[in-house]
Amino acid sequence: MMTKRKQVKSNQQTTERVAKVTALEEQVIRMRKGLSAPVELVLEHKAGNNIELKAKLDAIERRVLEAAGARTSSTKSKIVSALRRKNR
Repeated sequence: MMTKRKQVKSNQQTTERVAKVTALEEQVIRMRKGLSAPVELVLEHKAGNNIELKAKLDAIERRVLEAAGARTSSTKSKIVSALRRKNR
């Protein structure tokens, strides 16, 4: 059985290791484990200081999000419903 002191030390070591994980390593871990990113996470742009490119990327992102939210496919709904009934 782990004593309180050992447990605290173990938690501190784990926290230190997690703090050293790079953004790329975090993405790989999330993909492998199927973990979602926090809702408040803001994705970084690779546009650098190019204002025009940032504006274009923002416009593309807005269009994609609008299109993805507006879609309702009857075929997809039927497939999801059938799978849900099958798994009951």
